[in-house]
Amino acid sequence: MTEVTIRTIAQRANVSHTTVSRALNDSPLVKEETKRKIRQLADELGYVPNLNAKGLVENRSFLIGIFFSELDTGTSPSFLVDVINRAKVALPAIRCH
Repeated sequence: MTEVTIRTIAQRANVSHTTVSRALNDSPLVKEETKRKIRQLADELGYVPNLNAKGLVENRSFLIGIFFSELDTGTSPSFLVDVINRAKVALPAIRCH
């Protein structure tokens, strides 16, 4: 299966990849009808944003580092679940459109 990119969506929607990017990022420069069409195509095609590319544009990494001194001590069976739940609370939701 081929990776779905904004260029794939652009070809299907008959618009530029710039328009797709703007629509997925809710730019006021794109008409609401075009945004709806592009978002629907993105959903149908199973588009998943490339967080590495987004990170380059936004100068962010979207990575969280977790450091602890010893794996054998100080962690509980629910350690990873606890860390993920705290990260969700501490960080704003990453928009996946």
